Amino acid sequence: GHAHAHRVNEDVGSGLKSGVRGTPTFFVNGIRHDGPDDLASLRAAVEEAAR
Repeated sequence: GHAHAHRVNEDVGSGLKSGVRGTPTFFVNGIRHDGPDDLASLRAAVEEAAR
């Protein structure tokens, strides 16, 4: 069998429950970031969350 299949299935299920629909998916402060995934956009999202 596949030694890690159970863990992979758990991770996939967890991702789906969290709203992951593909990769990469980024979360900022527990909230899915739906904006662009370039550095400037991610930095802005992190800075906004830190306020």
